[in-house]
Parts: sequence; structure tokens; C-alpha cells
Amino acid sequence: MIARALADGSRLVTRSWSLLVSLWFVLLLSALPAGLWMRASIEDDIGKSRIHSELRQRMDMEWLAGFQERKGELGATLRPESASRLDFLGNFESLLTGRLFEAAPGLVAAG
Repeated sequence: MIARALADGSRLVTRSWSLLVSLWFVLLLSALPAGLWMRASIEDDIGKSRIHSELRQRMDMEWLAGFQERKGELGATLRPESASRLDFLGNFESLLTGRLFEAAPGLVAAG
């Protein structure tokens, strides 16, 4: 049922380019505050410390666990796979199974 609703909605949106552009713009505007907050939180947390240079090479799992604890629900969305295509597939699976609404209700509300 969910997959059919997504397919129907996608078919309707692709028929109207103005609607597609409008939806993309709304999505951008709704994601921008959360993205800017995440960027500022990471910059504040890392600063100019030694971890700053290490994170450019690889993800430090100890730092990540501490960051997720300190920043709450939105900070918990930062995961090692967030920088890869796996994140999209994981989020898509969570959407289809309904787990997305259980895992991060604040993030779903922002979207």
C-alpha cells in the first residue's frame, strides 16, 4: 500500500514540472535549518583540536558516540554511512517498513 502510494505520487509529480520544482524547493528549505545546525554543531564540537585532522582521514567512532550523546536526537542521525549511498537505501527501507517514524520522530516532523 505504501509503495503504491509512493508510485502514484511520483507519477503525478513527474507530469507537472512546476510541481516537481516547487516540491524540491520546499524540501530544500525544510532541510536547510537542520543541515546548518548539524554543520555548526560539528564545527563547535571539533574545533581546532587534534580530532579535527584525524576526522579528515577516517571516522573516529569514539568521537562519534560522544557527539551523538551530546547533541541528542538530531545528532544521532550522524552515522558513518551518512556519507555514502548506503544511507539513502537505509532511509528508503525505513520509510517503506515504517521504522523511520519510530527511529527519529523529530526529524520526520522537520521533514
